[in-house]
Amino acid sequence: MKRKMAAILFAAAVLAVTGCQSKAPAEDVTEESVTEEAREAGTEEAEAAEDSEQDPLNALFAETAEFPVGTAGSSMKAAELQERFLSTVFVYGILEKEADQMDELTQSAYDSLDEDQKAAFTENFPAIDEGVKAAIEDFESVKSVFDDAGIAESMQTLLAYPDTAEYWEVFSASVARLAE
Repeated sequence: MKRKMAAILFAAAVLAVTGCQSKAPAEDVTEESVTEEAREAGTEEAEAAEDSEQDPLNALFAETAEFPVGTAGSSMKAAELQERFLSTVFVYGILEKEADQMDELTQSAYDSLDEDQKAAFTENFPAIDEGVKAAIEDFESVKSVFDDAGIAESMQTLLAYPDTAEYWEVFSASVARLAE
């Protein structure tokens, strides 16, 4: 229980650093309020999700499908997607989603794509996955890209949480199972 409460409080801090302002005092933070904060956040993915009545993960999958790999500015766009994916996965991880629950979420997000988007997502996601794994492994070696995108501090905050790598691995493995 202590670990869960610490994780929820840490999630609230991450959301505050990444632009999500808490409307309630820290002692009123619950799993439901963290989820509501993530949905009400002023971030692009939350707005897109609310506008289309989708989960933020659906919006990120769609953006990844549209991601222009290998074009000018694509490394900064990749960094932004990496930070947003990690932030979203972090919130899901904080809420202690099990692997089968993450599979349901990723399958639902994948199913929200049309066939062309599914093919593009499958082609583009490895660049996002590799970037997040590189940041987890050695952030200093990739920090300049996140600096250029203006999100290095947010990414460092996400990476500071001890279970971030574990949450990403659960998510990454879940996405890999989509192809099975």
